[in-house]
Amino acid sequence: MKNFPSFCLAVIATFLIANELAQALETQIVSPNAYKVPYLGFDGVFNLNAEQESVKDPRNPKVIAISKMEKFTFYKDAAKKTPIARDCHYTYMGATPDPKYYSQSKSAVWDLFELKSEEKQDLACNKFKYLALTAPHDEPIHMHFRYGDEQSNFEALLKMSNAIAEPAKFNPWFATYCGGGKTKCGGG
Repeated sequence: MKNFPSFCLAVIATFLIANELAQALETQIVSPNAYKVPYLGFDGVFNLNAEQESVKDPRNPKVIAISKMEKFTFYKDAAKKTPIARDCHYTYMGATPDPKYYSQSKSAVWDLFELKSEEKQDLACNKFKYLALTAPHDEPIHMHFRYGDEQSNFEALLKMSNAIAEPAKFNPWFATYCGGGKTKCGGG
């Protein structure tokens, strides 16, 4: 009987720790495709959506080629003949909620990538130091993309969701890229 209070305290402590862990996991932001698609879906060639006005936005590469969510090449042209930056190597930094839309939809999540500092990186990769992408989703499959250079950061990329709508300036910036070799994919 002497051990009964100790046992009760141990059970209560275990329950409290488990409860805190459950709360921590509940608030953790995970990419919506983290457990459904290899490499969170970031593997393959993604073409700028020809159905949207963002095809005219000069910030948007026409094609993004991604290998196993680590190596990215950005192209000026749909034929992939003119690279903007080639074989840029990234570190996956995790997922974070969109500051405007996450409260409306728990799938409104950005996956963040930061350029690795390697000696042999193409210097043009610095234009794409910070990447924010949504995991490829819906049918037809598509993703959204933003980037920033060395003067930028993830916070600046995320704040773009709250920009005042200015269609002539393509704001807020939600460039849409089609997966599966398609050039038209809707993509809201």
